[in-house]
Amino acid sequence: MLLVDPVRLKWLACLEVALLAWRSATLPGASKLLPLLALSHYALFFGPGLWRALRARQRKAVHVVEAHRAAQAPGVMTHRACATCGVTDADRAVEFRLCTCDRCGKPTNFCLPHVREHLAAPAETA
Repeated sequence: MLLVDPVRLKWLACLEVALLAWRSATLPGASKLLPLLALSHYALFFGPGLWRALRARQRKAVHVVEAHRAAQAPGVMTHRACATCGVTDADRAVEFRLCTCDRCGKPTNFCLPHVREHLAAPAETA
């Protein structure tokens, strides 16, 4: 009976790259370039896509860091305020909900206790 342990393909690829590097390092003279020359067509085919993916990942990481720094800044601008009590999102313990009912007429921010009161109140008839 043959027992086979599952191995992730990326680890097999890393092992193959390590063996290729070791084999090419032990070759004499200019023969060391032959394995690289044999694999150069992969770089020509996959290189532009990999380059774009790496640059996009780097741009996203920079964007995330900048957004995190902006959120941690002491002078954070408030974007939301409760229409009933006026509490803002500077207090991170307050949760906000956006009400889009017909009574409001436009999207209106409420803190969680006041949105419950707003939704529980009967509709006013004109």
